[in-house]
Amino acid sequence: MPSEESVVQQAEEWKTKGNEAFAKACYEEAISAYAQGIVALDRTTGTNTTWSQVKATLLSNRAMCFLKTMQLQECIDDCTTALSSNPESKLHGKLLFRRAKASFLLSNVSITQQSGSNNNELLQTAAKDLLTLLNDEPSNQEATKLLQTIRIQHKQGATATTPIAKKLEALRQDNCSDTQMEQYIKMLLGLLENDPSHAPMELGRLAGVDNLLYLALNHSSTKAAVLALTCLSSAGAKPEFVRQYLVHTQVQLKDMLLKQVASYFENSTAQFSSETIVSILAILVRILLHADRDDPHSDISGKTLIDHKNLVEMTNAALKMHNDKTVIRAVLDVISTWTAGKDRDTMVRASLGPNVKDPLLPLPKAKAELDSMSPQNYAAHQKRTYDKRVRDEAQLYERALYYMEHGLESLLGAGACCEDHVVRREITVVVSRICAGLEDHEQLKSVLRRFLQDSPSTSDNADTEQTLGVVIEEVGDKEDEGKVVDVADDESPMKPVTLETKMQRAIITTALLMSNKECGAWALGSGWPTSQIDLPDLIESDDLRAMCLASEVISAAATLETAADMIKRFIDGGSMAKLVTHSNRDIRSGAASAVAKLGLSNREKQQDELELMTLLQGACDLLEDRSDAEKNKAAKARAEGMKSEHFSSFASSSVERGIEMINYLVANTSIKEELAAGYHCDVGMKHSAMDRLVEICDMPMAGESLSGFALASIFQYMAVMNQVLRKEMFEGKEYTMEQFDQMQEMGKTEEEKEILHQQTSDSDTQASCDERIRKMAAASVPHALVNLIEGASEHTLEQIILTVSRMACEQSTRGILIQQGVLSAMIKMEKQEQPTDSDTMKKLTRHARHSIAKMLITQNPSMLTSAQRLGSIKPLLQLVRDIHGSDLQHFEALMALTNIAGSGDDAKNRIVIEKGIGPLHYLMFSDHEMVQQAATEALSNLIPHEAMMEHLKVPDNLRLWLAFAEDYEGRYECSRAAAGALAMATQDSEIARVLVDLAKFDESMTSMLQSGRLEIMHRVFVLLNNLVRQGGPCLTKAETSGSVAFVKAFLDEFHLGSDLDFPPEEKALLPVIVNLGKDIVRIAEYAKGQ
Repeated sequence: MPSEESVVQQAEEWKTKGNEAFAKACYEEAISAYAQGIVALDRTTGTNTTWSQVKATLLSNRAMCFLKTMQLQECIDDCTTALSSNPESKLHGKLLFRRAKASFLLSNVSITQQSGSNNNELLQTAAKDLLTLLNDEPSNQEATKLLQTIRIQHKQGATATTPIAKKLEALRQDNCSDTQMEQYIKMLLGLLENDPSHAPMELGRLAGVDNLLYLALNHSSTKAAVLALTCLSSAGAKPEFVRQYLVHTQVQLKDMLLKQVASYFENSTAQFSSETIVSILAILVRILLHADRDDPHSDISGKTLIDHKNLVEMTNAALKMHNDKTVIRAVLDVISTWTAGKDRDTMVRASLGPNVKDPLLPLPKAKAELDSMSPQNYAAHQKRTYDKRVRDEAQLYERALYYMEHGLESLLGAGACCEDHVVRREITVVVSRICAGLEDHEQLKSVLRRFLQDSPSTSDNADTEQTLGVVIEEVGDKEDEGKVVDVADDESPMKPVTLETKMQRAIITTALLMSNKECGAWALGSGWPTSQIDLPDLIESDDLRAMCLASEVISAAATLETAADMIKRFIDGGSMAKLVTHSNRDIRSGAASAVAKLGLSNREKQQDELELMTLLQGACDLLEDRSDAEKNKAAKARAEGMKSEHFSSFASSSVERGIEMINYLVANTSIKEELAAGYHCDVGMKHSAMDRLVEICDMPMAGESLSGFALASIFQYMAVMNQVLRKEMFEGKEYTMEQFDQMQEMGKTEEEKEILHQQTSDSDTQASCDERIRKMAAASVPHALVNLIEGASEHTLEQIILTVSRMACEQSTRGILIQQGVLSAMIKMEKQEQPTDSDTMKKLTRHARHSIAKMLITQNPSMLTSAQRLGSIKPLLQLVRDIHGSDLQHFEALMALTNIAGSGDDAKNRIVIEKGIGPLHYLMFSDHEMVQQAATEALSNLIPHEAMMEHLKVPDNLRLWLAFAEDYEGRYECSRAAAGALAMATQDSEIARVLVDLAKFDESMTSMLQSGRLEIMHRVFVLLNNLVRQGGPCLTKAETSGSVAFVKAFLDEFHLGSDLDFPPEEKALLPVIVNLGKDIVRIAEYAKGQ
């Protein structure tokens, strides 16, 4: 019989193994290890304290595993056995809490099999254990919280007064029919959706999670099971609910999903439902989003509540259903959320409903908040931001690596077997994101070699090849074309590679080309050494899946200069022709896109006009290539005003390829002109290519589709000359475009200079560009741009706003832009500005405001709606205040404000309400003369608003206006505007008195009267007319300053017929000024006679 010491030592070893398994969340393995330790101890009777303490610890640890796996009765039994041995105090408390929690859960998990009295007994047992624990540990927060929950449940269970409690009580009845059960769950779902803030937490407190999981797992009605899971997913929109009640269900969810997949392969239709699997995965997404939220009051932690092994097992199992699109997309959502990295917070914000707030997800701090921080707080904030970024990057790396090792094979298998091209493309995108998670390119290549290569020997030798670049570059001579470079030392024959394996390699290569061109080039060469054999095999297989994947690889590789030789071989060998002429639009579109990219990527070659038109015809043909089912689906969604289901899916095939090709082609001026002129790819086509592009933009949520950016880019390129684009490329750089061109010509012969000039020159003119813009406006492009805004990314928004800004430069289209909703859309975009917007979004908002200004400079305000006219004032003032705005932006915003301010008192009131006088006054001091003039004119148009009149009653302000009016030699236009403002304002007696009391009044009046400019003199005569009519001090000052005497002398000269030296264009004002002068003299003489 073994000694007691050896048995204890053996048990300790089993305990260590169990602890290690527990740390990895391998609970069944841990239970087995703890059981082995208990069996070892039971070989002896145990007479010392060590023996009993070790056994109690093993029982306690196994009880914890039972609790994790919801084996609740076993947990209670182990805790009871361990407590009978009088363990030490700390362990005693753990055992009491675990038994209490297991009793509490057991009262709900098997609720349909237990009587009410048994449930109450379990709750009372749990409460008793917790009270005992709290007597010894009064500060135990977990025990206190659980005790409160038990008391609430006991009370509500007895009364069942709340709607949630009543529905849960109804679900617990044994005599419910399937129809009644489904009805009760629907009611519960309605309660959760109507009160997303409070109902989920009540559901959790009443043990509703366990009830619903039990129903989903055991109920005979599939519909009831799906509804129960939908309830949990709906409640999971509440982050706190996920963290408190849902995160512990991961093992149960896995068991449920595995059971469903098993039923699918057993052809057990009574038990299987793809909707159930999708619902389970939706709950898992909720857990991924909210389980690991950072506590703003604690340090950033790398700990996670997500069971990685459990998650990958679930996704691998679900991916076996490779032809169920709904299930595959649900799996892709799970993987994308799990590997979101630094984008996780963005995904969380997008998932939260408008009425759900998560205090653990604080908004990013605005620049103003950062500037107001103390140095200590700012340092702490920066450290936290850095720690979070490092943690997110580390988690992304860890998860991407783990998935590549344990789940990528299943994902690639699903991609190769899936019949739906759109889903395969979505799988490729997810693979691309996972690959991007491994920033170490060498490690990424090392991990992917086993998927891309046939044998270990090839993999070993590839280490020496990878630094040589793409293998296809080594095949340079014509005699070597079509040959494959042998990169393996092993001469032994390899096993034949299946078509499915080649398809998986195509998916990986496309994904790498999407995420990292360098690694993509490696994959096409030494990474996938048989690519030049395997790709033709895929094309010649006549398998639609294989041909689609080959087309995707070629399309993605077409932008690589190193891949040009390979694609040319396909063209010469006839493989590309087979793809381009194939009846399947997905196969055809990828190949056509590759041809377009390949033709346009050669910058040294001038494109033949016929070749360009051929490519344009192919692209427009792809735009029209849409099935009747897709047309009906889009029309129905548009008619119902609903979001089109997976517009990105529709556009990711031939239509997207057509848009992509046009986006490449439109950089050529001849293509711009053809599109603007209404190019038709076929004489029989009813709509032009431009009409088709506008129609695509009219699809619901087109802006967030895969094609949104390309559509906006096409319109942006059409609205600008290439020469302007070249100049914009050099903005902010150390040299201009002209200087760059001069540097390029240095050291070149005349012939080379001529070639360079041909490459950089362009036949486009401003007149041609303006005509294109007018045609675009007539084709409803502005309306299309408005449709693209909804759901658009920052990059797409940038292209949209650039297009609007360029089109608004053409004066004749401004009214059309406003009529088609562009002005209203820009105002709405500005209203959505947040202090936490990124620098890019702030820049876009600034450009949106500038577009508003351009549209309103010459637009008659009376043609605008009240919402447009008044709604544009705030964004224009924001642009005026923007210290980062350019002089041009400030000038055009001021001109637009001037125009609007003259439309009526409501516009003046809005400018004043928005505190516009201050920033307008500030810009009167701008270094740019035109900005000064525009600011002066804008303020002048606010007269006689009360606030503006009060502003002018301040002596310092009035002194400034007088100085501006006097400066007619340096800034004539500004002087004219200021003099006009004084002429209008002096109708107010108080302003007139303040003006004549200014020290420089006499000198300034004399200077303006002697300016020799009738425009200035006319405004001064109006001012004098106001002063003499005021009488009193104003009249006296007008006389003592010599102004009235000047008017008399001016009239005398005029009546004598003297040749007054005034500019010809101003002489039309002479009769008006003479009449004003007569009034001034008459009033002054009348007052003197009195």
